[in-house]
Amino acid sequence: MLILFLTRTVELGAGTVGAIFTLGAVGYVLGSLFPERVARRIGLGRAILLGIVLAVPSELLTALAAGPPLMAAAIAGAGFFLTDLTIPTYDVNQFSLRQAVTPLRLQGRVSATMRTLIRGLVPVDGVLAERIGLRGVMILSALGGPLAFLAIWFSPVRGLVAPPERMGEGDGVIG
Repeated sequence: MLILFLTRTVELGAGTVGAIFTLGAVGYVLGSLFPERVARRIGLGRAILLGIVLAVPSELLTALAAGPPLMAAAIAGAGFFLTDLTIPTYDVNQFSLRQAVTPLRLQGRVSATMRTLIRGLVPVDGVLAERIGLRGVMILSALGGPLAFLAIWFSPVRGLVAPPERMGEGDGVIG
């Protein structure tokens, strides 16, 4: 979806799109240095929430990339860099929590289920893009972040300081 958006809607060339993805990769590498420190400082639940709060405006920045090619590339590049800088704070901490509450015998199934649910939405993106356009899907996707934020805000996850200790194989929150 991102490549189609950048090439068809924003009308950027392949080299420029490659440079934008490279900026995102640099952001992700830098962002991977912080998740553990952030969780130790503000707590696991709040770190997960912070990752969402920081990613939403960055994703919107990418979705709003427009104008002359250089300006559009700069906006999209900044959006990619900032999104990928903040996503590891969410990813690392929520993966850690999921692994801590899932019995070892179910880890593969839970991981596969999550990947299927997430990737299963790709066809929905395609249908939506036909109806509301690529930019519309990008904006809608970014605005989905606050829904995840609210789900976590009103759950016990928000108050977690650290992942729960792993329970015995027969115990666990899941299974």
